[in-house]
Amino acid sequence: MSSESKLQLLLLSIGAVLVSPLYYLGDGGLFSEIVFYLLLSAGTILLGVYLTKNPDIALSPSYVFGSTILLYLVTIPHGIFIDTELYRHIWDGLIQNEGENPYAYTPLSEAWFGMRGHEVFQHLKEPRFYSASAPVEMVFHRFLAWLEPVAGLNGLIIAYKLFAILSGLGVIWLLLKLLGSDDVIPSHVLLFAWNPVILLMIAGQGTLDNLAVLSVLGIIYFMDHEQQEIMPMFWGISMHLTLLTWILLPWLIYRVRWSYMLIALGTWAVWWLPFFSSDVLLNYFNGLIAYHLYPASSATFGYLLIELFSHLYSGSEQWIYATLVIGFAAYIILRGRPYSGYDSYQIITPVFLIAILLWVVLPNFSTGLLATCIALGVLDTRLRFYIPILSVMIVPQIIALRLDEWAWIPALINSFILVSAGFYLYITRKQNGSLAADVR
Repeated sequence: MSSESKLQLLLLSIGAVLVSPLYYLGDGGLFSEIVFYLLLSAGTILLGVYLTKNPDIALSPSYVFGSTILLYLVTIPHGIFIDTELYRHIWDGLIQNEGENPYAYTPLSEAWFGMRGHEVFQHLKEPRFYSASAPVEMVFHRFLAWLEPVAGLNGLIIAYKLFAILSGLGVIWLLLKLLGSDDVIPSHVLLFAWNPVILLMIAGQGTLDNLAVLSVLGIIYFMDHEQQEIMPMFWGISMHLTLLTWILLPWLIYRVRWSYMLIALGTWAVWWLPFFSSDVLLNYFNGLIAYHLYPASSATFGYLLIELFSHLYSGSEQWIYATLVIGFAAYIILRGRPYSGYDSYQIITPVFLIAILLWVVLPNFSTGLLATCIALGVLDTRLRFYIPILSVMIVPQIIALRLDEWAWIPALINSFILVSAGFYLYITRKQNGSLAADVR
């Protein structure tokens, strides 16, 4: 059997799991959901092992994009039960189309009492919190909400899923640009394209997390581009989409140019102009803190920390946690050394490490950070080993969402796996003496 035939067989296996009765039985019990995700994660691990042993397999663009689109389309009928934030995104879009500022009030406010009769209000997870969507995301929410009078709530969910699919294909295209592959596609791109995190937690749940991945890859792409001035603009947009670029902002100051930092901050600020009022920023940051620091349940080490602090220092846990994150950013500043000139591929592995650490310390399960790590892993041959490990992270997360008060158990499992993998990565990189990416 040829190498391409084996890949096609593996594709059929993953597709069979996606459409298997196990998925639909998942609504009835935790065990069937765990089995379903374990099977899908096992398929990703087999794919990773196979591509590691056969690194020189090249595929046609039509095969990669065609098979990926097929898998993505299969996820459209899947229900919204992993990340119910999609309903809040739809709410934010509907509020904007009513001529209101989505940051002005919470959904429980009397000012929006008339909107409570809408079907989407019944699905909101935390209606007492302000919106945590950034202005860049609000543009997409408002655009997609225009479909609501014609398509209804179910049609809007499908529209979000289709947009997630298109943005996922955009990530694959940008990965190919960074790898320098146009006519022939290296097979390890499939580690992102067929990844269960991308398939089910982004495309299947209709989230906008691929936009964060696109913005980070866009920064890396334009670092070496002849139109280098575009890079800080991407950086400013990315600051709306992921906390990663905020943490890396000192790197932009110390290692590139001060003027680029001003452009990035200016780009970030411009997007706020349509929404700006005296209390909008305060409401947004309150929503952001509530979203990241107070998840109902999450399989991350940060969730364990915030639960511990809430018991030991009730009422002050957010300040303690913020101190830890600020200390983390300060460490990056102190580690930075200014130099003239830079190579985009030199930052792939450090950004991967910082993204992993950030994912570990945030209480909320950040699919965007996880997807960013997977995309960066595709670019570096030495990081591809960790992609299947990251893909398995969704299994403890599914368990955490179902166990609720016992969520600390899967959080402990994920923390142990990631800390062990991160420590091993740090040791191996230290022995090799280089953090520059090995791109092939």
